[in-house]
Amino acid sequence: AGSGLDADTLDGLQASVFTKDSDYTTSLSANGHVTLPNGLMVQWGRAYISGNTANASVSLPTNFTTACFAVVASKELSSTGEGDNSGIGTTAPTTSTIRITNGSSAGHFRWIAIGH
Repeated sequence: AGSGLDADTLDGLQASVFTKDSDYTTSLSANGHVTLPNGLMVQWGRAYISGNTANASVSLPTNFTTACFAVVASKELSSTGEGDNSGIGTTAPTTSTIRITNGSSAGHFRWIAIGH
């Protein structure tokens, strides 16, 4: 008291304006997600896709509230000798599902999706 210092603020800002760990929703598993305080969500996972399959449906770990904005997928190679020139594509994501096209042999794919 009387020091002129305000122990309830940092650089004059109240604690309520700072982001806290509890402002994030997370599931840090192999197929998981993190939701930022502004609602942006990043999800990731691993899925087995049969060879020469178009638009294989993969369920997301949790639904996006509004839309899936972008999806990126890559094939997980089982050995250094395996060819890595797969025809990979993603189409028509929804709030609960992404679709992966595998234009080569069957295998696991890792994917990441961003949305809100």
